Amino acid sequence: MTSMLTRLKYGSILFGAAIFAYLTLVRPAYEQRGRVLGEIRTLNQRVAQAEDDYGLRDRARRRLANLEARLATETRPIPDSGDVAGVISGISSDIRELELEGAKLNRGRETAFGATASSGLLVETVGRFDLIVELVRRIEALPRLVRISSLSAQNVNPSSGDVKATLGLDAYYRVAAAPEPSAPGK
Repeated sequence: MTSMLTRLKYGSILFGAAIFAYLTLVRPAYEQRGRVLGEIRTLNQRVAQAEDDYGLRDRARRRLANLEARLATETRPIPDSGDVAGVISGISSDIRELELEGAKLNRGRETAFGATASSGLLVETVGRFDLIVELVRRIEALPRLVRISSLSAQNVNPSSGDVKATLGLDAYYRVAAAPEPSAPGK
């Protein structure tokens, strides 16, 4: 019986040691492993979200670049000064280069629209229809905002195909802000 008691005693000690080892070594390590795996899942989700965010950011950057390119090609800047003389000079140069006849350029009225204003111009010239169309294209391609507000053409000479064209233009510019009144001295 002593041998059985001894075995039972040693078996109980071994069983107790196994439970102690499980509770102090295995179980905390297993719980720690579970926490680490949870953190890994959370970080993987964050990485996936960040990759989606980078994709969204990259798509937004490409869209912005496309819009900026479109803005540059489809719009004209509004300059800070009227410089109507420069506009007239450029149109006169185009008229001479296209060899249009009887060109008259008259300055029209000034009109203000909040922070912008426009100077009206009236261009009258005679020439072949295709040259008048080229003049209109060149005016539209000016490096500043110039709107063709009116256009009329009359057939002057049917045999030569000459037309008399009258173009109404508005050259836009920014209005300088009026200085704010200074505060009275105290």
